[in-house]
Amino acid sequence: MKLTHMARSGLTVSELAFGTLTLGPLQANLTPEEGARAIRRALELGINFFDTAQNYRNYAHIARGLAGWPDQVVIACKSHAASYTDMARAVEEALAALNRQHIDIFFLHLILSEQDFLERKEALRCLIDLRRQGLIEAIGASTHSAKGVRAVLDHEAIDVVFPVVNMRGLGIQDGTLEEMLAAVSAAKARGKDLYAMKPLGGGHLIADIPAAVDYLRKLGLFDSICMGMKTPDEVETNVRVFAGERLPDDLLERLRSAKKQLLIYDTCQRCGICEETCDQGAIHVGPIKAVVDPEMCILCGYCAAACPHFNIRVV
Repeated sequence: MKLTHMARSGLTVSELAFGTLTLGPLQANLTPEEGARAIRRALELGINFFDTAQNYRNYAHIARGLAGWPDQVVIACKSHAASYTDMARAVEEALAALNRQHIDIFFLHLILSEQDFLERKEALRCLIDLRRQGLIEAIGASTHSAKGVRAVLDHEAIDVVFPVVNMRGLGIQDGTLEEMLAAVSAAKARGKDLYAMKPLGGGHLIADIPAAVDYLRKLGLFDSICMGMKTPDEVETNVRVFAGERLPDDLLERLRSAKKQLLIYDTCQRCGICEETCDQGAIHVGPIKAVVDPEMCILCGYCAAACPHFNIRVV
C-alpha cells in the first residue's frame, strides 16, 4: 500500500483510507466484533488511515480492530458540534472510546457554507485550543459542497479539507463537478491537505472501481482516497484495485453473493423524488421518511442516485 506524506499536517497516510460509516448503525449495523474483522484485515494489508465521526456510532468497532496493533495508525474524526463545550465533549468522547492519547485529525463535520462555518467559530476555537494542548494533531473541515470548501480556503486554522469528489459528481450538493474541482484546486494551492470522500458515489460506481480510483489519482489533488468498507472481502477487493491487481474469481463470487439492502437514513427530507423515480413501485413517502418494500425492490439504486440529499444507499 502506497503511503503519502501530508505536507501541512505532517501525517503519513495510506493512499486508501478506510471509511468506517458502513460498519455502524447508519448502514450495515455490524457488531463491534464483525466490524473489527474488517479493520484488522485492512491493517494487515497496509491501510493505516481510518475515518470516523461522532454520529457514526462505531468507535467500539474501530477500537476493537486496532487493539494490540503495534504500528502507527492515523485516525480522523468529525463532529457537528457548534459550541466550545460540545466540541470539547466530542473530542473527549472520541479519545476515551477509541482508547487514544490524541486524535490525528478532528473535523468540523459537513460545512455547508461560509455562514455555517462562521456559526461554528466556537467549536473551531475549541479545536485550536486542543491542538495547542496536543490532544489533536490537525484540524479539518469536511463538506459535500463547493461552498463549504470555499468557506475555509483562507482560514489558517484549517489544515485538512475532506470533500465529495468522484468522476460523475455524485453527492455534490451545490453546483457541478467542475465547480467542486475548482474549489478543491484552490485549497490545494493554499497548501491544505486533501483527501476525497465518496469516490464510488455512494456505491453507484461500484461496477467500475478501477476507473473511479484512476480518475481521482490522475487529478493529482488528493493525499488519500476514502472508501467505505465493511467486510474483509471488500477490504481485499479495494486493496487489490489500488495495487493494480486482477481480482480472483472466488473473491468476485463472494462479493456478488453478499446480501444487499436499500437503506434510507432518518435524515430523509420526504421530498418524494425517490418515489417518482422508482419504476418498480417499491418506494413511497411515509409519515416520517421514505420507505421501501424489499419484496418489490430490485436494488437498481436509481432512487439513491436521484436523491438530492444523499440519504439513500444500497449497502
